[in-house]
Amino acid sequence: MISNRSGGALADLGQIIREKEIAKLTDDNDVRFKMVLSSQMEEGYKFGTLVDVVDSDTKRQMTEAEQLSLWRMFGHCVDVFVGRTITNVEAHFRDTDRTDLAYDPVGGNDMQVEHFNVDGDNKFRIHGYFNKHGYFVVKRIDWRHLYHLRRNRQS
Repeated sequence: MISNRSGGALADLGQIIREKEIAKLTDDNDVRFKMVLSSQMEEGYKFGTLVDVVDSDTKRQMTEAEQLSLWRMFGHCVDVFVGRTITNVEAHFRDTDRTDLAYDPVGGNDMQVEHFNVDGDNKFRIHGYFNKHGYFVVKRIDWRHLYHLRRNRQS
């Protein structure tokens, strides 16, 4: 789902074209998953936030060893995702239960945020969207899978 903030018939036509372009990129079985880190990452979910992460089970600050483990998990995600096809990564690692939007400053649109999980225990997620060039733009690093828990508390 993509929406344009400026509205109007011409904007709607542009939106339809962009949706079709992105659909082609993600539906093509040969397109490789590429990841880009953006300066537009969401506050509270950047690399530097790892030191502030609280263990969701014990409610305590994470130890340096636990933080290092999460850094390794991020590296593992990069190793696993990059180079595979987008179709393969989506089929095996995407969480289909979550939906939200993020603004793409390059395209000027709100983009559907995808949530990817490589560890299997739902403790680490990477959130982002596919831009018009087929790159997965990392919007959030959800170190302990707390994004929706925090968001629900704020609502």
